[in-house]
Amino acid sequence: MFLRDICKTKYFMWLADDDEINFATIKEMYNRLSKSDAISIVPYWELVKSKTKRKIIKPTFFNYNNLLKRIIKYLIDSDDVFFYGLHKVYFLKKCEFTDYFWPNKSILTNWCYIFLFDLIIQGKIIFLDNKKFKWTNHDYGKKFYIKSTDKKFFKHFAYFLRRLNIFYFYIKKLFKWRIYKIFIILMPILLFYFIRDTFFIRPIYKRINF
Repeated sequence: MFLRDICKTKYFMWLADDDEINFATIKEMYNRLSKSDAISIVPYWELVKSKTKRKIIKPTFFNYNNLLKRIIKYLIDSDDVFFYGLHKVYFLKKCEFTDYFWPNKSILTNWCYIFLFDLIIQGKIIFLDNKKFKWTNHDYGKKFYIKSTDKKFFKHFAYFLRRLNIFYFYIKKLFKWRIYKIFIILMPILLFYFIRDTFFIRPIYKRINF
């Protein structure tokens, strides 16, 4: 987060060490976002698994003016692809993620969902609907993320607690932003999608099968 924190420009975007994007895509995102009241824009996502396996995927985006609709869509079918879009820094600096609770402290898995929930609350995420503009993720290298455990039983237990932790942060952010009017409506919805995301396959995996 230190790059975001020291950023003094109006717009900002990340790329990981296994990603690439061309200047034309950045320019087109800037042109669209600078003329919009949205706070972020995301292009198509190209997932590269090997020299012969690649797929262009349409990411989720949240272009509703209505806050409740944005949150519900985020819970129904989300991915963290728009993390790698172009953002207005003013709004991005209001997003936060500290750490999971034990036993997942210092784990990075799924942390973007918590961070990006702040963006969803603040405003619209629009989509650059043109396949010639995309960012590419070369997802065939080995990851070196810290794991909570390698023990099978405890691994499942840690996963359950992490999912619980994520939804706890969602609720905490609703209070942070003082979204009291829709809180009662969202509680049963949050519970339903906590159960789905914890015990069933998340929708994102349906879009990335080769």
